[in-house]
Amino acid sequence: MSTVNQLTGAGFILPVDLLSFSGYKDGSRNQLKWTTSTEQNNKGFEVQRSLDGVNYTSIGFVNSLAPGGSSSGQLNYTFADNSVTGSRQFYRLRQVDFDGNSKLSNIVLLKSDKPSLITIDGMFPNPATTVVNMMLSSPVKDKVQMVILDVNGRIVKVQSLNVEAGSNTLPVNVAALAGGTYMVKLISSTGEVSTGKLVKQ
Repeated sequence: MSTVNQLTGAGFILPVDLLSFSGYKDGSRNQLKWTTSTEQNNKGFEVQRSLDGVNYTSIGFVNSLAPGGSSSGQLNYTFADNSVTGSRQFYRLRQVDFDGNSKLSNIVLLKSDKPSLITIDGMFPNPATTVVNMMLSSPVKDKVQMVILDVNGRIVKVQSLNVEAGSNTLPVNVAALAGGTYMVKLISSTGEVSTGKLVKQ
């Protein structure tokens, strides 16, 4: 099975279903956290870091917690980057199968300053067809409401998202939305609001 086919998800089983990927500053270290809902034939995760968002280098490997690389329950992973340089760092995971296939995760961007408000840092792919990955920062661990509105201001989707303190990348299913431009609004538990624009193909 080719990696290209695995990424399309069309009739193929993805070896690992990544529920969330987040990170936060911890003094001079960066802490990364991710959760999988299912794993199949998973050797583990290569952690990659970049200072420019383009050129990545491997900084470590985390073995799968699943017995034999397969699991149908949630598994939680952590990784500490103790050699942080520069004012911002990009991280991604390269999930590796036992048969050598691999695929890249979403990107988490950590900045040296701790977020003081909840913010949408970006959405990709945008335009999106089925799933959009939302990059957001939160000053605290929180449960936020995501509201998607059409151009007429009508609410077309509401979803609760659990975010960690720091930078988060969360997948949002938009397959049911009609093609067009939408406003995405995040509302924190304390009432803070951040907005962004999403284009659905």
